[in-house]
Amino acid sequence: ALILIEYWNKPLQFIDIDQTTSNFYAILNNRTDIKVIVDLPIGNLISYRYPQARAEDLDAHYLLWATVLHDKILLNGYTGFLPKAYYERGAYLSVNFPTGEKLVKLREWGVDGIVVHKNEFNEEGDFDRMRMELVAKGVPELALTSDRALFDLTAWSGVP
Repeated sequence: ALILIEYWNKPLQFIDIDQTTSNFYAILNNRTDIKVIVDLPIGNLISYRYPQARAEDLDAHYLLWATVLHDKILLNGYTGFLPKAYYERGAYLSVNFPTGEKLVKLREWGVDGIVVHKNEFNEEGDFDRMRMELVAKGVPELALTSDRALFDLTAWSGVP
């Protein structure tokens, strides 16, 4: 019986990438000055008592977008091994973001762009709050759809 499970064929599941998503990532991909991005929200080890908590395996689909729709390096990364720095960065970026200090830290880490995903937040309204705070801090918004926003840290003045 176990051998049957081992060789059992199951069809692959495919997803459709809509034109809006494709266009959004085309804008990102065409920006040669943006080489490293961070996708937010990011996986972390914050206690699930807090709304910012996010399982790190939920970042896996960000890799799908990177594989299929753009060629940027992901600060989030994704492999079978998650180093301590991954969790530290995830927790750091998950609470009270964005602040000027945290935007400066992203630049120190080599991040050029920020992609914020509306449907990935645990709390309704977090996308709009984060987006408006980034705009208020002077981070240029390059693209906006109903479920994503792209920000350019290369053009940010760096004034917290």
